[in-house]
Amino acid sequence: MKNLRILLAFAFVLTLLASCKKSDPTTASILTSHKWVLSTSTRQISGDTNYTINNLRYDTLPCQQDGYREFRDYLNNTAQRSYYDYAETKCLNETSDVTTGYWDLDKDNAFISFSGSGSTQTYSWKITSIDGSKMVLTATYTTSVTVPTNTAPYYRVVTRTITDQDTWSTK
Repeated sequence: MKNLRILLAFAFVLTLLASCKKSDPTTASILTSHKWVLSTSTRQISGDTNYTINNLRYDTLPCQQDGYREFRDYLNNTAQRSYYDYAETKCLNETSDVTTGYWDLDKDNAFISFSGSGSTQTYSWKITSIDGSKMVLTATYTTSVTVPTNTAPYYRVVTRTITDQDTWSTK
């Protein structure tokens, strides 16, 4: 009888240990556990014309290239998640080296949305991939563009599809 109790106790402990497997990190925990640097940015345009612009990041001002972003998850029990963009070099007429905004994930953790503090406009990006060292965000939208023609009314409106892809690395 004593051996049966020991055997049952041993089986119970094994079952308990097997059910306590290590959980994968959540998207939110990956975002908030690192400082993120925009490493590459690409824009692909298709429609009446097709072309790709690579390395948009290097077209920005030097003061916008040396910064990084930190994600914070409901600080001090606030109702919103905040992000902070830090610039190590200030741009002309800037008084602060930090800008802030808000971020959130959809229920499936497939999209991340950003809005500036005091702004009502929200930008949504698809999370193409994310791990502890890199994330790739993609945004696709359509826009109407007026292009010149040689015949009256000397313009036409075309629809173009824009796909932006930003790659972020941990700092």
